[in-house]
Parts: sequence; C-alpha cells; structure tokens
Amino acid sequence: MAIKNLLKLLRNLPATWRFQAVGLAIGAAVTSLNLVDPWLLKYAIDRVLPSRSTELVIEFVLFWLAVATMQALGEVCARYAYGLAGERVAAELRQALGRSYLRKPLAFFRDSRHGELMAPYTVETGVIQSMVEGGG
Repeated sequence: MAIKNLLKLLRNLPATWRFQAVGLAIGAAVTSLNLVDPWLLKYAIDRVLPSRSTELVIEFVLFWLAVATMQALGEVCARYAYGLAGERVAAELRQALGRSYLRKPLAFFRDSRHGELMAPYTVETGVIQSMVEGGG
C-alpha cells in the first residue's frame, strides 16, 4: 500500500509545485540572510564596540534585530508554504482513497479489518504529508 501511495504522491506533486517553489525561494532568501550574521558580528567587533558610540550601538542593534526578524518571518513563510503543499497532497490522496473505497464491493469491507482500511487514511498519508512538508 505504501508504494501505491508514493506513486500517487508523485502524480499529485505537480498540483502543489507553486507552494513548493515559493517555499524554496523563501528558503533561499533566508539562507542568504543567514550569511549576513557573521559579517554583522565582525562589524560589531571591529567597528561598533571600539567606537563606544551609543548612537552607533543602537543603530547596529536595530539593524541586527531587523535582520533577525526577516529571518524568522522568512522561515515561517517557507514552512507555511511547504505545509500547504503537504496538506494539499494529503487531502488529494485521502480523496482518491475514499473514491477507491466507494468502488469496492461490500465483500471487501466484510473481509477486511478496520485497521487495514483506516491505516492508509491516517498513517501512510501522514508520512507522505510529512515528506512533502520537509519533515523527513
């Protein structure tokens, strides 16, 4: 059953490519902002602290807070975009599974255990959703 779900995932990925592209673009921007941190630390050690200027320290701290805020907001937005993609893929898989169950004969449900019927809805689609969201 897991292989079938993986194949369905690959078919459903094109429907969520926009969310994934947005998440990737924002993630790249956040990574670029992370490269600013060492430069800021160097600037603080070489220029701000030796100057003993209160105004320069305040400006530097405000700039550093602005960079940290942009990093945090970017990370939240990227995770949100990946989360939307994961939710959509999981919802589409559950709908496809529900449609397939509706086409099954009554004997199929009589012969199947409840856990066998519910596992794809809960466990397997959750694993795939986690993969799309970037959680492993």
